[in-house]
Amino acid sequence: MAQAIAGVAALLQNLQVPIGDVQNVTLPSPPTLTGPLAENTYLAQAEKFAVGKVKGPESLVVVDGYIYTGVSNGLVVEVTPKGVVNTLFPRNSYVCGQEGDVCGRPLGMRVNNRRNLIVANAYNGIYEIDPRTGRYQLLIDSKTRLVNNKPVKFINDAAITKDGRALYFTSSSSKYGRSDYHKIIIEGETTGRLFRLDSTGLRELVSDLGFPNGVQLGRMRHLCSLLKALGVEFSVFVFSRLTTRSQNFTCIIYLTADSRLWLESAPPDKRGSLDVFAQNLPGFVDNIRLSPRGTYWVALSRGRHADMPSILDTYGDQPHVRAIIMQMTPEEIMAQASKFGIIVELDADGNIIRSLQDPNGTVFHSVSEVAEENGILYIGSFDQPYVGRLPLTVFPSPETTTVTPPADSSFTTALGRLLETVRKTMDQLPLQTIKDAVIKLVRQLVFAKIDAKKMEETNSNAKAEVQTLRDLIGLPGPMEVALVQSTWQRFLESPNLTTEFSAIFQRMFQMVPTAMQAFRYVNSTDLDSLVANKDLQKVVTMMMSEVNATLQLLDQPQALISLIRSHGARHATYGVTRQWEETMLNAILYAVETKLSPSGFNQSEKNAWRSVLDMLGRNFRQGLEAELSVLPTTQQMELVKTSWTDIVLFQKEAPIASLFSFVESAKSDADNLLLNTAMQTHVKKFKAAMTSVVDLLPNLDAAGQMMQSVGSRHANYGVKQMYIMTMSNAIIYALDLSLSARGKFDQATREAWTVFLGAMSRKFTEGLRQGPVP
Repeated sequence: MAQAIAGVAALLQNLQVPIGDVQNVTLPSPPTLTGPLAENTYLAQAEKFAVGKVKGPESLVVVDGYIYTGVSNGLVVEVTPKGVVNTLFPRNSYVCGQEGDVCGRPLGMRVNNRRNLIVANAYNGIYEIDPRTGRYQLLIDSKTRLVNNKPVKFINDAAITKDGRALYFTSSSSKYGRSDYHKIIIEGETTGRLFRLDSTGLRELVSDLGFPNGVQLGRMRHLCSLLKALGVEFSVFVFSRLTTRSQNFTCIIYLTADSRLWLESAPPDKRGSLDVFAQNLPGFVDNIRLSPRGTYWVALSRGRHADMPSILDTYGDQPHVRAIIMQMTPEEIMAQASKFGIIVELDADGNIIRSLQDPNGTVFHSVSEVAEENGILYIGSFDQPYVGRLPLTVFPSPETTTVTPPADSSFTTALGRLLETVRKTMDQLPLQTIKDAVIKLVRQLVFAKIDAKKMEETNSNAKAEVQTLRDLIGLPGPMEVALVQSTWQRFLESPNLTTEFSAIFQRMFQMVPTAMQAFRYVNSTDLDSLVANKDLQKVVTMMMSEVNATLQLLDQPQALISLIRSHGARHATYGVTRQWEETMLNAILYAVETKLSPSGFNQSEKNAWRSVLDMLGRNFRQGLEAELSVLPTTQQMELVKTSWTDIVLFQKEAPIASLFSFVESAKSDADNLLLNTAMQTHVKKFKAAMTSVVDLLPNLDAAGQMMQSVGSRHANYGVKQMYIMTMSNAIIYALDLSLSARGKFDQATREAWTVFLGAMSRKFTEGLRQGPVP
């Protein structure tokens, strides 16, 4: 087959057929299987664990024998020590289909300082998931996020600092997604990037990389930072031993498709510089993980060696051949790939110190990650239906291993680590450089401590604010939001939408008959009569608009919180109870389910609606309860008295009559209403009652008691709770109409009346509920 491809490629090249973006790729000759790479079968001795229960456990987090991993259909699962598999995310796992269909594909996974999982999802972005509750937060949305005008797509692996302040992650390509991963390698394209996410935002550290894959932060972070800050020059050898991040400097090890590991170093506010950490590895590198000994386990997705070269080894300088290969499906390409499984362990200098192999691929023909925990290697892959377990006792220890001092040793302080490094490199440093470095280090430690304290306080405050917002709104996940919005659009396509919404009120009235008291002339739950009730239909129209606006804001938390709580606050004026609110939300779900079930309304959609409605209910109630506790201040009551006196004295009865023009008909005007004898009586009574209430200010309790008695009296007339809301709006309208032109109804006065009328409306409603006065 290879000869046939090469022959066709040669013909295409002679004909100068375009090869698109396929690049020349130059790799060193594949390594021979000698020394630490001497052929063995240790990997083939791995135990197959949880067989058939996890397909493609790409990355593994192991805690006390419990394995957390992401599988091919997008689920994040927990595997107990007995092999029982529990789904952690998403909780409604039945929404997940094939890979990338709905739930994406979880790749690299970590655990942060809050014991939450950090999951790099190749299709969706980076999640933080609480394995105890299943609650999650989308930290990076790769579907919409752009950095330097390029999409942050195909996120592959992530690493988080011990203090949780910074997250590093790889984007394997800005051109291709995971479903086209084979094209990235075969084409030789280099649009991959390395990013850092912290409290200051998302920043690109390195760009133009060829399929950056796994990323790992090493140990002894502070030394790397401080030595760079002190200006002490060290070789790549020393930096590769110092590893990772601190407050002012970063050393990161990550992997690329050309079988090399890179060492990147950069201050947090600058782009990084690169040095090769390890190269010409025996396979295409996948994830890299730190061992308890300070060494690195490197997983190789496909092996390569002198007797089994890879596609890039064979056709790296023949882009026409690879242009043909790119037309093949991933399955066809993988079928031709080697079945040589291998993982390697590197010391802190990037040297291979041992390898574990499965030459025939009987247990693992490819490996995606190796995690070491309590003397056991846990082995993942992107396609096998199990997790591998291999005790360290099965294979011999390497002859040499770079050991990181234990956490309780004398070298754990930054100064101790510096002195140990200097001791090992005495012949490379002038004595004066050493002295200056130590003096500057002490100063650096002091200022670093101060800066760290300030940063800790800033981060703590910021996290508290973000968490407060999320707790307040309890926003459902993007999948649930998508399901609700899509089914809502189907519901809106109903040809009899008014009837469908009227059915919501019918359901509520059936479950809570007392709710009919809030609406004029509603005394039956018959649907036809509800549709014919003009007063109710005004409310139905308003509700249709409000529900639609609310559901459109599900992916905008701040705007959603403001809208829902304002609805709750307004409904406090209507005397809405918690029972009414809960019944209305249940009625909405009932109406949607009833309408859509014949054409398909599955359990996952129903659960999504329940989650969203529960969130809306919680925030509606918070707005309602907050409004019930709002009372006007002394200054606001003084503004109310002053402005009411102005409207009573100005133009006699006309401005007050405009209240009734607002209530009765938009076409009526105050002058015409005043010609009506019955209306004149209403205007005078209203003026007298309102004046009596306002005159009691600033005694708010007395004013409230009077308004409550007014409400009780109006129960004799069959007045409904909706009346007081309309009248409150009408009062604001009349004040605005009469006083704004004279500059006597500014924003402060408007707010004073809004708060005052809210308090009085609640008292009026209490009176209505007490019933008619004997």
